Amino acid sequence: MIKKETFTVSDRHMPWVVLFLLSLIGFAVFKDYLLFQKVYFFKGVASDSYNGIYPFLYNNAGYIAKNGLPKWSFYEGMGQNTFPFILHDPFDIALYIVGQKHIYFAMVYKELAKVLFSGLIFYYYLRAVRLSAYASLAGSLSYAFCGFMIIGGCWSWGHPALRRVVAFRQANKKIFIPSSKKPA
Repeated sequence: MIKKETFTVSDRHMPWVVLFLLSLIGFAVFKDYLLFQKVYFFKGVASDSYNGIYPFLYNNAGYIAKNGLPKWSFYEGMGQNTFPFILHDPFDIALYIVGQKHIYFAMVYKELAKVLFSGLIFYYYLRAVRLSAYASLAGSLSYAFCGFMIIGGCWSWGHPALRRVVAFRQANKKIFIPSSKKPA
């Protein structure tokens, strides 16, 4: 009789498998950008990334380096309050830290971080609604590398997708977990 060997991963180790696969696929998808062969800003249809987002990030990073938190900038239109817009995407803070000169090549790392976080949080969400570990793995990979996350990344649309995953997770805690079994 032929004995079948099956590959199983314990539930305790599955988040590490998810993170490894997300990282591996993320590297395959963004390889040229991560290795500095290409820049994650585009012209043509996605020209908003180069014509709108890059100048915005560049201006804010320069202002923060010189003056601290932005309050008013004459580099936007005839002058406007820039503070409310600085945190439209909390992941931009990493770009402000690396400085103006490195934003051009650091953008892809910000987008990869969003993909990794979204996939991992979505995995936990799917586990919380009691899907199997392998179904949750497939769902997290599908969500992390869906068209909205990948194509919308150059427009910084990945951040709203990440917010939705966190909102699903929080709503799940309130709706699906009975009050007597809520974690402390």
